[in-house]
Amino acid sequence: MKPSDPPLTKAVVAVVQQAPVWFDRTATLARAVALCQEAAGMGATLVAFPEAFVSGYPFWLFRLTPEEWDVPAELYGRFVDSAVDLSGDDLSPILKAARELGVTVALPVNEVERETSGGTVYNTLVVAGPDGTVLNRHRKLVATNAERMAWAPGDASGLRTFETPLGRVGGLIGFENLMPLARYALIASGETIHLAPTAYGYDAWTAWMRHVAAEHRAWVLSPSVAFRWSDVPADFPHADLMGYDGSDDWGSYEGGSVIVDPWGEVVAGPL
Repeated sequence: MKPSDPPLTKAVVAVVQQAPVWFDRTATLARAVALCQEAAGMGATLVAFPEAFVSGYPFWLFRLTPEEWDVPAELYGRFVDSAVDLSGDDLSPILKAARELGVTVALPVNEVERETSGGTVYNTLVVAGPDGTVLNRHRKLVATNAERMAWAPGDASGLRTFETPLGRVGGLIGFENLMPLARYALIASGETIHLAPTAYGYDAWTAWMRHVAAEHRAWVLSPSVAFRWSDVPADFPHADLMGYDGSDDWGSYEGGSVIVDPWGEVVAGPL
């Protein structure tokens, strides 16, 4: 902060680094509500979750060879069954929690349109306001590499910023944050807080988030997925396709969540 800058308004935000309950929408939403309650109890007014938190990022897609493309049929069925349909009341627990706690919640979900598209799934960032309404729904524009086996491309209707009690917020998912024109759309809309949920946090990702913060002149909140193998259900089909080796370590999913200030300086994390 420079001497000529206006005084800062202090606020507490929470970046969640926690595992979902795989393929279980109800249990994952219950976990999300509990984490929102914990964060609000610590004074947070904005709570951000990692990519595809409800109900799990499809890591197995990156480990398939062409000969194995028929393997994930069982996985994909459970993936779709646990996805969120925003035309119904699937997200009612988190909307109720946001309203009761008076917090803004950024919750990435696997979104499905069951009635209108026959089960098309999108990688979607939903932001709920403190009044319990959905402020924005952004669908990942271009699924990264093997992700295209699970998610359809987004339509950019959610590529915008919106007002919250903390300022104008926008967001991009995972490697969308490397798309200059998508970022420019948010910069041009006056973004002051940038949400960047991801599945992988690592050294290069932290460097990218520092660049995004400095370029946008915005705060960057980047929650990343973290789970131990003990977080994966015993009945998870083909767990070896996620890299499971029988141990209970972090594998390559150890988090890396980070918060960066508008000057590109890391103020929390990478955890």
